Amino acid sequence: MRNAITTLLIIVAAAIGPLAQSVPAEKPKPQPADKRIRVSEGVLDSIVLKKVLPQPPWSNDKAHEKGVVTISVLVDYDGTLKSTSLISGDSVLAEVATQAIKQWQFQPFVINGEPVRVESRIVMKFSKKHADVVFGR
Repeated sequence: MRNAITTLLIIVAAAIGPLAQSVPAEKPKPQPADKRIRVSEGVLDSIVLKKVLPQPPWSNDKAHEKGVVTISVLVDYDGTLKSTSLISGDSVLAEVATQAIKQWQFQPFVINGEPVRVESRIVMKFSKKHADVVFGR
């Protein structure tokens, strides 16, 4: 009986083997290349849908009530803010600026019909009473 089952399995395997080999394995989908470009602050401003500015007071310490902060930003393919990092400026004001920037909304940046990641910077100037974004500094 064992020999009959073994023989049957060999025959079935021989019959199925060529069929199994003729079915191509599914190829993994290629990942999109990391397409990113660096744009000016003015170009970045053109894709901002919603801009949130910090509201005073930013600090109870007079040493942190005025200054200029520069933040590097990366906007992803779908327009979401992917990352921020401090380039220069007071760390207290930078934290306030970053919290505001994280609330910004962007439209996707498209080149030749394809969305790309956008690297740029945001320069925020703080005075005692208000904060503003400065372009072309």
